Amino acid sequence: MRIVSVGTAFPGPLRQQSDLLQELTRAWGDRVTDRERGLLERLAKSAGVKTKHLAMNPEEYATCRDFTSRNKVFQTVAQDLGIKAIESACQKADITPSEFGSIYFTTVTGIAVSSIDARIAGPLGFRPDIKRVPLFGLGCVAGAAGLARVHDYLKAIEINGRYWHSETCGKSEDYHLNKTTMCLEKGISLLHFWENEIDVSW
Repeated sequence: MRIVSVGTAFPGPLRQQSDLLQELTRAWGDRVTDRERGLLERLAKSAGVKTKHLAMNPEEYATCRDFTSRNKVFQTVAQDLGIKAIESACQKADITPSEFGSIYFTTVTGIAVSSIDARIAGPLGFRPDIKRVPLFGLGCVAGAAGLARVHDYLKAIEINGRYWHSETCGKSEDYHLNKTTMCLEKGISLLHFWENEIDVSW
């Protein structure tokens, strides 16, 4: 599999991790001991994260308390970021979303029915017959697992005729190897079957 382009998109505003930590400990007040506050500061420092992009303004988090409210924010922001990220990747690769044959979507942040990939299909102009594969519940490695599922689908099958695909018919001895190599260069695994294998096995 070959990645030809990567598009990114971030919500705003951008905040310093140290500022967010101060706001968080201030909001907790006396509910957090000095020991717990020190542990939180060490944890934040060891993570190496210096800045964060927030889906809402910091003051809005105090009033957005329940799952339903937060999930609505996720759905709105995820659609916006999904569109921007895909448009960015397409621009770099000089393609359009209408050329997609399939789309794989994964998240561990929120829940949406219909899924986010379905909601952005219209605005982006996906083909009506696009294959959508929404993935959920893959945890913190969802991105890597999603790429693995993409690789699973990048396969092609060729049925080779014993005469038409033989040297007797003028094909070179590396004819099939060359086709396999060309597919691999495009990130596709080509599976070969001879016609007698199909006749016997299928």
